[in-house]
Amino acid sequence: MMNNKSLSALVDQVRGVSYKPKDIHDTLNDLSIALLRANNIFDGSIEFSDVIYVDRKRVSSSQILRRGDILVCASSGSKDLVGKAASFNCDGEYTFGAFCKVVRPKNIDDADYISVFFQSPKYRREIAASALGANINNIRNEHIDNLVINWPVK
Repeated sequence: MMNNKSLSALVDQVRGVSYKPKDIHDTLNDLSIALLRANNIFDGSIEFSDVIYVDRKRVSSSQILRRGDILVCASSGSKDLVGKAASFNCDGEYTFGAFCKVVRPKNIDDADYISVFFQSPKYRREIAASALGANINNIRNEHIDNLVINWPVK
C-alpha cells in the first residue's frame, strides 16, 4: 500500500560550501578536503576525476557528505543541468560546492528509495518547472520540500 508524502517530512537540505580562489589548495592534505561540484554529477552517478581541494576552514560539519546523501545541482545557467542528482555512497571524505545542495534523508534506511525518486521523470519535470529564473535557474528549499513522493505505508 502507498500514500503521498511531502519530501519535507523525509529529508533535510544543506547548502554547499562558498569559497574564494585563495581557499583552493593544490593537493589534498590535512588542511584541505576534496570538493565536488555540479560537473561531478553525471548520469545519476558521481564522477570523481575532476575534484578540487578547498580549505577545511570553509567547511562546516553539516557540509561533509554522508553515505545516503543526494548531491543536487541547485544553480545553473542551463535549465537542463539544474536539478541533476546523484547518490553519495562512497568511502572517503568529501564536501560540495555552493552551486550544489545535499538532500539528506532523515532516516538512512529511506535513502535508496528517495534516491530513485531523484532519478525519476516526475522529479525532473517538477524541478524544471519550479527552478526557472531570469538568467540563473535555482532550486530553493521549498522546491524540494514541496515535492510529493509516492511512499510505502509501513
